[in-house]
Amino acid sequence: MSTDEVAAFIDRSTERRGARRARRALSIADPSHESPAESICAVRLHEHAIDGFDTQVTFGSPDGAFRARLDFLHRAAKLILEVNGEIKYVDGEAGSRRARQERQRDYRLRNMGYRVYQLTWADLFSPETFREIRRLVHATPPLPG
Repeated sequence: MSTDEVAAFIDRSTERRGARRARRALSIADPSHESPAESICAVRLHEHAIDGFDTQVTFGSPDGAFRARLDFLHRAAKLILEVNGEIKYVDGEAGSRRARQERQRDYRLRNMGYRVYQLTWADLFSPETFREIRRLVHATPPLPG
């Protein structure tokens, strides 16, 4: 069933109790999330009233020499959220290589003026993590020079 079909079902339903919550849940559902952790992150952002993130954004340098796929990007705040499980880093040499590549990617993104916030599974269940993200999104950008 597609999200449009679910929305139509909710609209046709004679039972109004819970319809608003169902519509709200449907608005958070995003098939572009590549893991349960990313879906949980989207719910937590919603719960903490943090708006403005685009998901699964292909992003790169102006000259095209560097490209990265980002889990969450808040363009106005120049903030990137990456949700990573630790299992992908413990796979021997392949895990070490992935960790090095991601660290290099993060350096490039930071050098382009973006803040990169790495979230672990535990961070997804920490209200303090999302209070910090909210603060970063709403922080006044520093004045130039």
